[in-house]
Amino acid sequence: MTSSVPYSFVPGTKAKAEEVNANFIALLDKIENSNIKIDDLTLSKMKTDLSNINDSGKKYLSDEMDGKWTSTEVTLFEKLTPSEKYTQTFDLSEALPNDGKIYEILLTGMIRTNLATNSIFGMCATTSLCTSTHLCRAVTRVNGVCGVASCGVILPIGTDREITIFSGGESTAPAAPNSCSFKISAYRRVK
Repeated sequence: MTSSVPYSFVPGTKAKAEEVNANFIALLDKIENSNIKIDDLTLSKMKTDLSNINDSGKKYLSDEMDGKWTSTEVTLFEKLTPSEKYTQTFDLSEALPNDGKIYEILLTGMIRTNLATNSIFGMCATTSLCTSTHLCRAVTRVNGVCGVASCGVILPIGTDREITIFSGGESTAPAAPNSCSFKISAYRRVK
C-alpha cells in the first residue's frame, strides 16, 4: 500500500511541528479509511436476508449449535502415583452415548509433584480428534513441599470413544504417592 506524504523530509534537518502533525493525520486517515469495524460487520450480518433458506436450514439455525451439557461423574483414576513415563488409554463407551456422534467432555484433574526440589510433573491427553493437549504441570520449588496443579479442559472425543492420558515429556520425576486424579465432569454432543 502506497500512501502519499504531504511533506518530504531532508535527512539531517529538523521537521517542523505542522509537518509532523500533517503526516500523522494523513496516516490516521489512511488507517481509518481502510479499517473494517467489527460493529459494521455485525450489522451487515444482521441485515442478511434468510428468506430463501428451506425448512431444514431454518431448523438448523434455530437449534443450538452444540448439544446441552450433561453433568456426570466418571472417575478415570483416583489416588494414582503415575511415573514420569505414564501412559494409559481409557475407553469411554460406558460414559458417553453410543450413537456414533462426536462429543466434547469436560475433563478435570489434579496432580502433585514429589518432594524433591525441581521435580517436574505434567499430564497431557490425546484423542482421535486432537493430539498432545497439555492438561496441567507442577514443579517442586522448595525441597519438601509438593507442587500442585489442577485443570479443567474441554476435549473432543471421536466415535472410537477413547482418550489417552500420559505424563508430559518435560516430566522429570514421578508424581507424589497417591496424589493424582482425573475425572469427566460433563459431556455434550457436537454437531
